[in-house]
Amino acid sequence: MGYLTNMRMKHGKEYSEWTDIVDKVRSGLNKIRKHPKDEDPFSYPFAEVNLSEEPKYKIGDMVYHKLERPIDALNKQYASETFRTGDVRYDINEPRKVKFVLVYAGAKNPYRYLLANTKHVSYMENELIPAKETEQKFYVRQLIDKRVRNRKIEYLVWWKKHLKKDATWVPKASLQEDGLGEHIKVYEEENKSKR
Repeated sequence: MGYLTNMRMKHGKEYSEWTDIVDKVRSGLNKIRKHPKDEDPFSYPFAEVNLSEEPKYKIGDMVYHKLERPIDALNKQYASETFRTGDVRYDINEPRKVKFVLVYAGAKNPYRYLLANTKHVSYMENELIPAKETEQKFYVRQLIDKRVRNRKIEYLVWWKKHLKKDATWVPKASLQEDGLGEHIKVYEEENKSKR
């Protein structure tokens, strides 16, 4: 990526032809890589891993993860990407469950954590703090459909931070118990004309 960035700056336009340096990269890697001829060069050296400490978090633990951008007390993102004193630095509104612990051999901080409902990101221990909650929270984005099942009304709930295709059917009574009567009211008002 550094090479492509340098070429873009040099030519003053988009540059994405990385294949012209493949031979240089390959020979450079081969010089620094030491492995026996009969061993798979891409195998991970797990035998050399010395993990004297257990991971701080285990699978199933509830944690808050560090934010990439600051938010205010009302959970709205600031325009600035710079954290200031007093800014909220962890997503304390949405605790997440640790779903997988990754181990990186030879790294200074060998453990990284994958969290439920986060895609394409892992977190180091210093980017997580223990959550007070014991269960994950889910927030309603919108009610998108309604049906009657076994004489009970159910609504199709599209959850915040989830894809629409992952919406689930929830009984009306459960939504009302959880204080989501306003969402039901909004859905009924919007769909009055469709009946």
